[in-house]
Amino acid sequence: MDAVIIQIVLFSTLGICVFMFRKLLRQVERGVRSPSGAAGVYLLCALLPVSAHLLLFLAAVGLEEVAGAAIVSEGLGRSLIPVAAISLAIVVLGFLSFVIAVVFTARAARQRIRPESANGD
Repeated sequence: MDAVIIQIVLFSTLGICVFMFRKLLRQVERGVRSPSGAAGVYLLCALLPVSAHLLLFLAAVGLEEVAGAAIVSEGLGRSLIPVAAISLAIVVLGFLSFVIAVVFTARAARQRIRPESANGD
């Protein structure tokens, strides 16, 4: 069960990062969303699986203390920090690549809108 939870967190983080990258980059290309707004939405959506995993883990530990029964296994408890670190690394690398792609996309979109008549023709 522990391995399944870990895989769900890691793959959902990666999947959301890829999906939001494509979706928000297209919105910036079309001019629907500003580059800074797209970066903020990307960061919030990419952090969702990591934060949900951490909050559910802390809730399970709290429930374990109140109920007195073992809810969280030792393997899941030991894997919390490495899984969170790997997920956050995926989010940070995805965010940096998204920001770079958005900067180039926004610059290219501005050049397409503005005609190339800088010499006064």
